[in-house]
Amino acid sequence: MADFDVAFQTSEINLTLVLENTVGEGGAGVTSWNDLEDKPSTFPPSTHNHDDLYFSESEVTSALALKSDTSHNHDDRYFTESEITALLSPIGKLDRPFKVAINDYFLTTIGLGAGYAASGTSSTAANSNNRGKFTPFYIGTPTTIDALALYCVGTNGGASAVVRLGIYADNDGRPGGVVVDAGTASINTATLKTLTFTPVTLQPGFYWAVGVPQNLDTAGGNPTFAGVSGTQAIGDSAPAASNNMFAVALATISGALTANPTIALSRATTGSAMHIWARRSA
Repeated sequence: MADFDVAFQTSEINLTLVLENTVGEGGAGVTSWNDLEDKPSTFPPSTHNHDDLYFSESEVTSALALKSDTSHNHDDRYFTESEITALLSPIGKLDRPFKVAINDYFLTTIGLGAGYAASGTSSTAANSNNRGKFTPFYIGTPTTIDALALYCVGTNGGASAVVRLGIYADNDGRPGGVVVDAGTASINTATLKTLTFTPVTLQPGFYWAVGVPQNLDTAGGNPTFAGVSGTQAIGDSAPAASNNMFAVALATISGALTANPTIALSRATTGSAMHIWARRSA
């Protein structure tokens, strides 16, 4: 673009703008004040400022002085979700009301009553075979476990007769995914059956412990186990009109535990969930 010399000649009436092409290329320029674009409405321009459009340096400095540094947190000022869950968990006796020491066992039936009754998963060995009984329980604080235990009261003489123990996650009021399959122990003798496994940490929430008699001599004795003589152990889809109002969860399980087992409800005059122990390892 060519360079221009700009000269202003003013009078009380008008201003003449003279543009002269200094490189000799010629060409017409703006010669009338009225043809000049983007000029002030008055000349010299009227007094004005932009103070209401922008923050001054001092205003910005004052505003930023109250802001926190980028490297900070409020962890010491608020409870986390897990901390609140842990504090509230004993409410309603959902959780055990004591702290379990490392290597100590706690009963998963603690929220179902304090009674004791030996019972099986059904009334005969044939019906008890591969029939799991579930015990619902709640964990209020993160708890690492490495063993499950159940006392076998009545035995079965089958050469391969065992009880399988495990833990399921909760799926909206029913057993969901498998958390622990602890394996099996023989039920040929009436003793405490203890099964160990790689430590697993149970986070706060609902779970289901399960015991399953498997590989029974179906013509032999019906195995029984220590259980709670207590209260309802699962929600009931069709409450009984009689005194058989204490429901327990059952499912057919042959072999290893599988996720989301099909649950059937068994009702009786008292609850009969298994007294399954869990050992805290850390």
